[in-house]
Amino acid sequence: MVLRKCGYTGKIYILIDDTDTQLNDYKEIFGEDCIVFNKMEQLKTTDSCDNFGNLKTPLYARNYCFELAKKLNLDYFIMADDDITDLKYAYVNNEGDFIRSKITNIDRVINSLVTFIDASSNISSCSFAFSGEYFGGKNGKYREGLGRTIQQFILFKADSPARFLSSKNEDLNISIANFDKLFFEVFDLCVVSPQRMTNEGGISYSSMYENNMYTLMLMPSAIKLFTTGKMRKQNNNIYPKILSGRYKK
Repeated sequence: MVLRKCGYTGKIYILIDDTDTQLNDYKEIFGEDCIVFNKMEQLKTTDSCDNFGNLKTPLYARNYCFELAKKLNLDYFIMADDDITDLKYAYVNNEGDFIRSKITNIDRVINSLVTFIDASSNISSCSFAFSGEYFGGKNGKYREGLGRTIQQFILFKADSPARFLSSKNEDLNISIANFDKLFFEVFDLCVVSPQRMTNEGGISYSSMYENNMYTLMLMPSAIKLFTTGKMRKQNNNIYPKILSGRYKK
């Protein structure tokens, strides 16, 4: 397990819904660490932003995690996708080279992230950065230090629950669905996983354009979809704005 290889010493739970055909296999392998939730109960209180009836999405499991954290009396918890292959530091060395190296002391990393979240009551969560964020190396988005999206390996403050929306792009959409909270992606920390839409099994994404359409539906005033060659991309303008006092009425 990736977390153990990175030096994690805490508790790990495997969350499974009650419709999973491999449920008994999970129970046999993970025993009491395998926690089963009622997916249909989550369906009653979760907005999938569509009427396709497709339940093959992590949306319901993500929202149940906050209920589970409360039952377990947790102060913080990490929500980790099941296809992560490694966790790494990202940094520029003394020679100016952009480096990504394996994390072996992740307990200390997690404690540092907890300290970061505690710095403000408005911060609900922070996550490692998706490996695709490093296009451009040290001169790309990495220079910004922090991003405004969270995905894949996410640390949450249990007493600041956030709701996930939409059956696709649910992790990227959480900052839109919870505009009163702050979410940060830490570019010094990197998640390694298979390229989206190439992983066997699990969720099947028909297209990135369809995924991004969910984001557009949630915030049409700040999202734009456009085509560049054969690529359909998303551009957003969802950032906190500080207005001059002269606009006060």
